[in-house]
Amino acid sequence: MCAYEIYSMRRSIEVFFSDSKRMPGLADCSSRDFSAHIAHVSLVMIRYNMLASIKRTLDYDTI
Repeated sequence: MCAYEIYSMRRSIEVFFSDSKRMPGLADCSSRDFSAHIAHVSLVMIRYNMLASIKRTLDYDTI
């Protein structure tokens, strides 16, 4: 693997976390239970993936 491939994978993960903190509310969990944190992060990831796929569908242009 070259450095560019590693950076591109890392960049997509960083973009996911920055977007998920802003949009669906990853940083909004105030629970002290570990299981609740796992459930919250899982739901945020599902919500992010749904919103991202909808955005890709709506932004799709044909020639």
